[in-house]
Amino acid sequence: MINIHGHGQGHGQGEGRARARNEMSLLILNLKTRLCTINSCNVQSFKELPVAYALLNLLFSTIAVFVTASILPGIHVNNWGTALVVAVVLGLVNTFLRPILFLLTLPINILTLGLFSFVIIGLLVLLVSAIVPGFKVDGFWWAVLFALVLAVINNFLGLLIKEDI
Repeated sequence: MINIHGHGQGHGQGEGRARARNEMSLLILNLKTRLCTINSCNVQSFKELPVAYALLNLLFSTIAVFVTASILPGIHVNNWGTALVVAVVLGLVNTFLRPILFLLTLPINILTLGLFSFVIIGLLVLLVSAIVPGFKVDGFWWAVLFALVLAVINNFLGLLIKEDI
């Protein structure tokens, strides 16, 4: 089991992070080995296996959604399946709808020195909560905070595997 927080097993915070990073590296190496055995390939990176890379990103996004929902009391996710659906829908909304909204609101975004971006992001999270059953956000500011904490957790998980990918 990966101990991300670095406490609870007698390790200091730095030792816990190092242990989590080593366990994550072993997990990724094992996954790469299994995929290459199945596909008879010799790859050095997940980026050479686009489907595996996408699935790994989806896995980490799901974990990030679930962890963020457990940290914030104003965000409610029923289970891991709901977190997976939230990760997929949020990814689709951020890929297709967010750039259009940013382009349409560019003048007000410039006037507010980019602060209007938080409004757009919060509204997109509220849209996802309206679409996905089992995902509930208690209000606009919880949605904005969810997006910010989710970004931090996604970056942390990305750092755990950066050199492996």
